[in-house]
Amino acid sequence: MSVNGYCDPKFIDLKEYFEESINSKFELGAAISIEIEGESVINLWGGYQDANRRRAWEEDTLCNTFSVSKAMTSACILKLIEERKIDLNEKVSFYWPEYGCNGKENTKIIDLLTHRAGMFAFEDNFKINNEQWTNWNLFVTKLAKQKPFYTPGSAQSYHALTFGFLVGEVVRRVDGRSLGTFFKEKIADAYNIDFIFGLDNEDIKRTSDIVMSKIRSPILAKAFFSMPSWLLPKRIRPVVSLLKKSDFQKAFFNTQTEKNSVNSNAWKKAEIPAANGFASAKGISRFYSVLSDLNDNSFIKRETLEQAIKVHSSGPDTVLLNLPIKFGLGFMIENPYSPIGQNPDLFGHSGVGGSVGFADKKRGIGFGFIKNYMHPPGKLFKSANDLTKLFYSVL
Repeated sequence: MSVNGYCDPKFIDLKEYFEESINSKFELGAAISIEIEGESVINLWGGYQDANRRRAWEEDTLCNTFSVSKAMTSACILKLIEERKIDLNEKVSFYWPEYGCNGKENTKIIDLLTHRAGMFAFEDNFKINNEQWTNWNLFVTKLAKQKPFYTPGSAQSYHALTFGFLVGEVVRRVDGRSLGTFFKEKIADAYNIDFIFGLDNEDIKRTSDIVMSKIRSPILAKAFFSMPSWLLPKRIRPVVSLLKKSDFQKAFFNTQTEKNSVNSNAWKKAEIPAANGFASAKGISRFYSVLSDLNDNSFIKRETLEQAIKVHSSGPDTVLLNLPIKFGLGFMIENPYSPIGQNPDLFGHSGVGGSVGFADKKRGIGFGFIKNYMHPPGKLFKSANDLTKLFYSVL
């Protein structure tokens, strides 16, 4: 299948790699967009939006970007911090009084942004049916009443799903708008950024499906984790043992959802700011291109950005298997498995589906890569990593 779009001739190796990833069926559908100082140098798309390979990927196809969304969520609260409507070192309960209970009384705003709030999961056996995804109050009320897993500020524990509800509720309490509305009105519409929290019916028509590899089947995963250790290969027994007992298990398995919930209309219409921002590749690259604008024409000031991309927490991360993941204020500064960290000038966020967005603060680069086939962990960021290396090898 042919790949569509534009690629500056000097990046022909990147285009050829992208084409091969689609034609070899390693990727089902994908798109990549890169801007340098506001100019598009790469905007390619190809493959299919669905597992049956009936709907071709289009330039404006929207893909669920999972945790790539955390950067856009962070931009909203950073804007309010810049406007001095929120103090980074103020207690969360100052803005959200109900939150200040059960050991969370001293949680600060900076704890939320650096994954140090101790609220990286919902309590065990939190069951969610698809229609409940649009019930914002259900999630934030539960978090407000819940005890933290760790004393706030004491440990870095990746808040995979809860990050967006925690940050988003602070934004709503201060500004009055939902995070999705705030992002649309203050950032997306003003800067022509095709990134959306909470899709309407017209937007849903241009969304791709998320297709998971068989190993990610909930049934298989449950069977895998319930196996006696003697049935597992010796080399992976220690890893499985760690996963069973770890914060990883709590963060990713305490919440029980319906099968294929991420492709439901309710998920697409909901605002789940840590995990369900929908974007085109151009939308992500545009976001980071504006954010890294060398002439300070961004939606936040350069000094705000510089503060946000300093390392404020560097692990070990108790959820992400004690890896030395580094965070700024909401942004990933280094993730050893994704492109972020290949170069000290990069910051952004990766997503569990394999999508990635980042900026290069010195070169004014905005990078966006989206895909809809979720590989197993060992191959999750292969395409994004290889494309980034090819890009910088020429640059």
